[in-house]
Amino acid sequence: MNGAQLHLLTVHLPVVGMLAGLLLMSLALLRDSESLTRTAIGFVVFGTLFAAPAYFSGPEAMEVANRFAEIDEHLVEQHAIAAKASFFASVVLASIAIKVWWESTRMKTGKGTRVVLLCAMLVIAWLMAWTAHLGGIIRHPEIREPAWLLFPELPR
Repeated sequence: MNGAQLHLLTVHLPVVGMLAGLLLMSLALLRDSESLTRTAIGFVVFGTLFAAPAYFSGPEAMEVANRFAEIDEHLVEQHAIAAKASFFASVVLASIAIKVWWESTRMKTGKGTRVVLLCAMLVIAWLMAWTAHLGGIIRHPEIREPAWLLFPELPR
């Protein structure tokens, strides 16, 4: 398995994990459920674990892709910047979430803590989705138009 295969295998899992965690944390808040809170934290940690191979396989994936087609370096750079922010933000969130999970084994998680986690998940889920979109436009020019409307500096 080369870096491009590993990258393609793992890039979707962090986005799905964070979105699932976001949905479950929303339900945990609505239902005041400790078990849903812990499950949401599990999805955040799961997503972050898969973010590591996705992030670290990126440079090799670019090298492999460059062998088959000319890759726009500007698009790759934009994707790499967003990927770095997404990865390190998710690592920070997962670290905090693990601490919250550990404390939840001894006492109930407060509503304020859940709201803070939910807000952080929302920001990171958006950042991961944007990173995924930027990665997609590297090889899929058919999805560039909406991005160009928001960011005119992107090539069409």
